[in-house]
Amino acid sequence: MAATIKDVAKLAGVSISTVSLVINNNPVVKLATRKKVLDVIEKCNYKPNQNARSLVTKSSKIIGVVRVTDEDSPSAHLFDSTVDTYLSEMLWNIEAGIHSNGYSMLLDWYNIREPAKLPSLLDANKVDGIISVGGILTDDYVTALSQSGIPAVMVGARSPNVDYVDVDSEKAIFMATDYIIKQGNHRIAFIDNTTISQSSSRKLTGFKKATGDKNIKTWIGFCSFSGQGAYDAFREIWEGSEEKPTAVVCASDCMAIGVMRYMKDHKLECPDDISVIGFEDGLLAEYSIPALSTVRVHKAKLGTEACEILFNRIRNNRARRISRVIEPELIIRNSVRS
Repeated sequence: MAATIKDVAKLAGVSISTVSLVINNNPVVKLATRKKVLDVIEKCNYKPNQNARSLVTKSSKIIGVVRVTDEDSPSAHLFDSTVDTYLSEMLWNIEAGIHSNGYSMLLDWYNIREPAKLPSLLDANKVDGIISVGGILTDDYVTALSQSGIPAVMVGARSPNVDYVDVDSEKAIFMATDYIIKQGNHRIAFIDNTTISQSSSRKLTGFKKATGDKNIKTWIGFCSFSGQGAYDAFREIWEGSEEKPTAVVCASDCMAIGVMRYMKDHKLECPDDISVIGFEDGLLAEYSIPALSTVRVHKAKLGTEACEILFNRIRNNRARRISRVIEPELIIRNSVRS
C-alpha cells in the first residue's frame, strides 16, 4: 500500500502541516527538520497527490518556458531561418533546475509578429512561474509579463520591472573586435542583427567602442539572425566597396557561417583572405570549417541562474528585483589569422 502524508508525518515525528510545508519548499521549515522529512519521503517512496495539492495550495507545480521569436514557423533546418541553438543548449539546465525544485516544465512560443496573441502559458491558473527566453521583445509583451502576477524571469533581455539574467553582449562584441584589431586588421565589417532585438544596440555600441579611437575603416550591415541574411548583408558590403574588409565581426554564429558561405561561393578563403568571428559559441562554431572563433555566452549558466532567480521569486514574491549580467568569454579557434 502506498505511503500517505500521515505516514510520513508519523515516521518523521512532525505534523502533517510541516510535511506539507517541506513538500512545497516553504522556507519557514528549519533545515534539520526539512532534511529529516525528506529522508523519510525518500525511504517511503512517498508520491504527493498532485491534483489534491493543486486544489489546496492553488499551485500547479508547473513552470512555463516561453521562447520569443520573430519567425512564423520553426524551420531551423533552412539557411534563411534562425538556428535556435540559444534555447536548445540551455534547455537541459533549465529543465534540470525546474525538476530539482519539484516542478514540471511546459514549453510555449510567442511570435512578436502577432503581438495580440500572447502565450497561452501566461495564465496564473496554468503555471506557477515563467522563464522567457530571447531578446526579441515588444513593450506589450513585457508589460503583459510584468502585470500577469506570475513570478517571471527573462533570459537574454532586460526590463526594470521583471527579474532577468543576460550576457554582457556589448562587452562580448568589444572583445571580439578588439581581438580582430590586435591581429592586425584595420578594415573591419560588422554584421549586426536587426534593431528589433534588445541586444543589437549593445553589440553595435561594443563594436564602435573597440574601433572608435583607432584608425579603423569600418562597414556595418544589418540583417536577420539567419545565415542567408548575413550572406546578403556581407555581399552588399563586399560588392559595394572598392576597398575591401579583411575581417568580419558577426552578431551570431549562424550569421558568421552565412558570411563564410559567401566567401566560399566567391573563392575567398577564411581566414587567409578574410578573418571571421562570431558570437554565442553554439554547436555550429566547432562544426564549421574552419572552426569558428567566437565569444561564449555561457548558455548553460544562463539557464541555471534563470531557475535560481525564478524560484527565489516564487518563494518570496517581495524579494528585491534581480538584474544579473554574466561575463562573456573569448574562444579562439581557426577562423582568425594575424
